[in-house]
Amino acid sequence: MAVASIGGHWIQLLRLRPVFEGQDVVFVSTKASFASMVSNCKFYTIPDGSRKNPINLLLSFKVLFKILRQEKPEAILSTGAAPGLLALLCGKILGKKPSG
Repeated sequence: MAVASIGGHWIQLLRLRPVFEGQDVVFVSTKASFASMVSNCKFYTIPDGSRKNPINLLLSFKVLFKILRQEKPEAILSTGAAPGLLALLCGKILGKKPSG
């Protein structure tokens, strides 16, 4: 699973696509229109939360938790920002082990 917010974090994640070749990757971001950039992959949209919008952070966590339970990814990759951190936290709660 590859998770990033909009802007530079999303662009960085897209630059990693060659690494994902041959893998089933699920992309997650905060902007629905980004689905067209990864049309050959499954894509989910989550609420965009921030310090200024903490309710959406909670909603984002809830949606990410549901996605992770449904998709059961082998790995979670993020290039940063709140959505990635929340996805990693959800993974930890669900018993995913850090790789290293």
